[in-house]
Amino acid sequence: MENLIKYVWITVAIMGSFAMIVGLPFDAWSNAYRNEVSRIQMIPLRRIDATNRYIEAIENGQEDISKGIKPNPPKKYYRDIPSKNVKRIGRLYIYDYTPQEPDEETEESRQAKKYQKPLYRRDKDNPNILHKVP
Repeated sequence: MENLIKYVWITVAIMGSFAMIVGLPFDAWSNAYRNEVSRIQMIPLRRIDATNRYIEAIENGQEDISKGIKPNPPKKYYRDIPSKNVKRIGRLYIYDYTPQEPDEETEESRQAKKYQKPLYRRDKDNPNILHKVP
């Protein structure tokens, strides 16, 4: 019985020291692990993005399809997708591959910007009097 307790304590001590050694560089390993997981999860998104870019090139006449359309997009259509542009909804990853272009300002938005700060301020004593704001 005494030998069994001694061996259990030695095993616990060895495993505890091993756990401490492995746990010390956890921050560096966890960042590398997260980067690797995101890289693996981006592979299908990169393929979908490349396929969409390939289809757009065919539609715009930039790609020669006289010999047929390739089932896999050429390597020039693959690009790195920054993980900050990818949204995760449950198990689904969504990446908007269209470039965000600023919309043209409409007359309504110009007027809204023009009057963002007040033009007049009411008098504290008499609310019927308006003072111009400089």
